[in-house]
Amino acid sequence: MTFGFNLVTLNPLSRVKDMKKTIILALSGALFANGFSQETVQRKLLTNAEKAQITEELKLTLNRWEKAFNAKDTVALANLYDPNTDVIYDDDVHHRSRESMLKHFQEHFEKEPNLQQKITEVERTFLSTQLVIETGVWENAKASDISRPSRGRYSCTWMKKGQEWLIVHDRAWAMAKENDRSELKTRDPLSKHVNEFFEAFVRYDVNFLGEFFADDVKVIVNGNTVAISRKDYLARVDYLVNTLYKDINFERIHVHTNYFSPNSLASDGETFGDLRSTTIWTNAWAVFGRTGRATKSEHINGVHLDFRWENGRVVEMLVYGEATFMKEEEAALQASLGAHATVADPEHYKVEFENEYVKVVRVKYGPKEKSSIHSHNKLVGVHLTDAKAKFTSKDGKVGIRDIKSGDIGGGPAVDHTVENLTDEDWETILVEFKKKYPHSIRKLKLDATEVDSKHYKVELENDWVRVVRAKYGPNEESVMHEHNPGVVVFLRNTKHQLINEDGSKINSDFKTGHVVWVDAVTHKGINLENKPMELVFFELK
Repeated sequence: MTFGFNLVTLNPLSRVKDMKKTIILALSGALFANGFSQETVQRKLLTNAEKAQITEELKLTLNRWEKAFNAKDTVALANLYDPNTDVIYDDDVHHRSRESMLKHFQEHFEKEPNLQQKITEVERTFLSTQLVIETGVWENAKASDISRPSRGRYSCTWMKKGQEWLIVHDRAWAMAKENDRSELKTRDPLSKHVNEFFEAFVRYDVNFLGEFFADDVKVIVNGNTVAISRKDYLARVDYLVNTLYKDINFERIHVHTNYFSPNSLASDGETFGDLRSTTIWTNAWAVFGRTGRATKSEHINGVHLDFRWENGRVVEMLVYGEATFMKEEEAALQASLGAHATVADPEHYKVEFENEYVKVVRVKYGPKEKSSIHSHNKLVGVHLTDAKAKFTSKDGKVGIRDIKSGDIGGGPAVDHTVENLTDEDWETILVEFKKKYPHSIRKLKLDATEVDSKHYKVELENDWVRVVRAKYGPNEESVMHEHNPGVVVFLRNTKHQLINEDGSKINSDFKTGHVVWVDAVTHKGINLENKPMELVFFELK
């Protein structure tokens, strides 16, 4: 699916010894490696009937591609590409959309109005019923520019969306020119590092992943942006590994890395050298196995990942794979949970306020009162009164806790019933988490717990929140400091003044148990009363 030369100098055909047993040529001209054979993948993933059906569908789709190309029907041709397709053809321009492909074909056919192309030697690797890697040979005829090669190879990834097969990833190559050469490597440090990534993902190795990804990494899965920072992506891995799936494994992994020449064309007439000093992409394929925690079902499918590197870290990652099982598993997980506390038991649980990051719930139980079964998201909280309570989980496990006013607690999502075992009222504030905050406490230059440790101390910290307890003596004043956004709960009646970094002042008078949302801020505080002041700050991470 191309027309000319690429920068890759390796000749993949020289490595083919037995085409019946060989690994299918992967994207950018490399071979699938070490056992990732078409026969094995087919046998494990698809029945013969499924393979035959997919083969017929793709044969018809490929015929449509070839017919549209030779008829110069640019619209029909572009419509065979995913809206967020990722394509690099022989001219080394990186296309990232269907619109870009339409423009590409329009410009190319304007220069080559008589060009004809024929696709032969087609082979396919069936990763799932929705994801297929296809390789083959392209041959050009009637080209006006006879200086360009007339034959080469391609490797593309087809994904079925609805009833249509679309190209989501495509690479093509021929012999390179010596003065404009890119390199493809499989034993280089970056390729080896990506192999290690799969192992780190399975064991949720936060230290490795923290070094592997840049702070502002962008992660796109099947065309949808799922993370715009390392923290976002680590939260997603945590969710996949520790909440949604278990027994995760990657097999038949193949990795290679493309080191693109700075002279290669990128887009709009610019070279990769014009865009950045270095362009390096690592491509990887694997068979992804896991068991859903909710459904208890095992699922296996092929996945394709692309990693773009800068300064030794991944700044962009593209992932392609079947999404059906994940949607089914998430639906089953949600169905396994009881109704949220504020829905199942509104007498005891009421939403204090809610935004895109948190849901704050005020909990009130009278003497000896008991809840119906209900659920909570991952949460932290602070108790406003003493209590003794009984917690009974969905599976019947019972825990009894002695609670003191001001105690901090937290835990994962849960289904349970709760009973107040005392003859007194019991009140608590819960902060449930919905979405990760896109910055980090580590970036604060004037972290309150560091510049004013007399008044601010960390009581609890996890991947989502840092709980800071603030205590001021009578009429005490803090130094200028910073906070990330979060929820503040006042544990005493309070009169205080906040002085912002611009000199503006805010006077406040809050009662015990008052709750407020606070945006990121730099300020200092003054206790205006002749008695101690105490509050808890749930800072998002």
